[in-house]
Amino acid sequence: MKNFIVIVSSLYISLISAQEENKFRLRSLDAGFGIFYNEFTFNNTDYTESTGGLCFNSQLTTSLKNNLFALSYLGGEEFDIFGTPSYSFHNFNLFYGRALELTKWLHLEGFAGIGYFLQSHSFLKSYSQLAYPLKFNMVFLFNGHKGLSLSGIYLIGQQERLLSVNISYYYKFK
Repeated sequence: MKNFIVIVSSLYISLISAQEENKFRLRSLDAGFGIFYNEFTFNNTDYTESTGGLCFNSQLTTSLKNNLFALSYLGGEEFDIFGTPSYSFHNFNLFYGRALELTKWLHLEGFAGIGYFLQSHSFLKSYSQLAYPLKFNMVFLFNGHKGLSLSGIYLIGQQERLLSVNISYYYKFK
């Protein structure tokens, strides 16, 4: 996993450093909290279980003309009032997307990508897998640069289906 993160980070930093030459620009940064619902199937069985909890998300987005490229993190933990959580996950994604600016204060963003999904269960061995995320943002800008984002993230894995709904602080760079 560390190699994956190092390679992705190096690639992303090199893209940002070539910003002037290729006209890549930092577009936005957002971070926030939300809830998730996860349904997973145990290895080689038909038994399916589901869980839900609280999550944290963050995303750094760059743009090249009308194309958006993003690096994002989504992590969550089962919410359990009476005991210790038995499920947690971490997800790192690379996204490609497009934006639609409806008004000066309302923007829509859609993303699709590929990601690395790592999870742990208290009753199962921890494992990782490749995930295919889809993300939709509805951005409300208050002064042209700062605002709130309502987002929905759907992760598709070999044994997982995870849905996350988040509210985030959104900052749009000039």
